[in-house]
Amino acid sequence: MRPLSFLERSLERVFERSSARLFRAPIHRVVVERRLERAMEERRRRSGDRVIVPDAYVVEMRPADMAVLAAEAGDAAALASALADRALAFARAHGYTMLRLPTVTLVPEADAPAGDARVAADETAAEVAARGARRSPPSMDATRVLEVPRAPAVLATLDVREPSGAVRRFEVGNGPVVLGRDAGCDIVLADGRVSRRHARIAPRGGFLVLSDLGSTNGTFVRDERVAEVVLGAGDLIVLGDSTVEVHHAQPDTGAQA
Repeated sequence: MRPLSFLERSLERVFERSSARLFRAPIHRVVVERRLERAMEERRRRSGDRVIVPDAYVVEMRPADMAVLAAEAGDAAALASALADRALAFARAHGYTMLRLPTVTLVPEADAPAGDARVAADETAAEVAARGARRSPPSMDATRVLEVPRAPAVLATLDVREPSGAVRRFEVGNGPVVLGRDAGCDIVLADGRVSRRHARIAPRGGFLVLSDLGSTNGTFVRDERVAEVVLGAGDLIVLGDSTVEVHHAQPDTGAQA
């Protein structure tokens, strides 16, 4: 980290902690986002011409603080998803490489600092959460050996029905699948009411997540328009006049660190 950046981050820490103690301010999501960014930068490592950063984070907050942020986001799952998206955006903006989509696990801790959060990174979320995220991050000079998590080759199958009535079957594995009219999409839909890049289905934290990509006519699941939602077996996705039925979607309980 450049000396000026280090000084700026140090001043931010002093100001944020002092303000929280002085005014007893409720926690703000930007505080948690900054903790994630710092954890990412502290645990980054160079591998050839790439800078690799952690992709699993555990965030500890007081239960009351977590309830406030969860309510603002919609629920705890939406908060965790938003924080994971923020971590991914920060990594991309700084040219960092993540070995998989980031995950954020929220852990309520009564002894966490009021109006603040503790963040642990660089291990699987399940492992750190099980230990209560008590460890202190080692220095950036430390050498760590990371084993790529094992995941099933096929997480789900999708039956796609277009306005013509034609039905095609696709498989979703460890990578994202983009649906839309554009020829570059993974699943191309011949549907005039579908946007060029309409929606994305991707594994995240062992689950299958559907994200709308800013489509004009929206993406619907269980008769509700969604921006992002975790999918389950039997869910029916509606995009324009096309439908996508999800089969065999289930949590990935076999992934290990």
